[in-house]
Amino acid sequence: MLGVDFGFHMAPHEIKSAEHTLTPTPTPISLLTRREGDVLKLVLQARSDKEIANDLGISRHTVKSHVSSILRKCKVRTRMELACIVLARAPHIDLGPKF
Repeated sequence: MLGVDFGFHMAPHEIKSAEHTLTPTPTPISLLTRREGDVLKLVLQARSDKEIANDLGISRHTVKSHVSSILRKCKVRTRMELACIVLARAPHIDLGPKF
């Protein structure tokens, strides 16, 4: 087998570091629970907490709790920031019949 010399060599610890860098990290969206995913889809449709609560059959307090958890996991502070990062990272996301 012929080897290819690219003109540089890496020490074993550098190879290990490079492998770690190339290892895919989970996206914030993949960290969401199923229910948080349900809430996220409705948030992305610009639905109010009251509308989300009615659609999912949960209290507004529970909606607010889910939204807070989603924002925290996605490391954003507002729903607008959330929409921007979700749509940038997962443009294929199914937003449901409204869209």
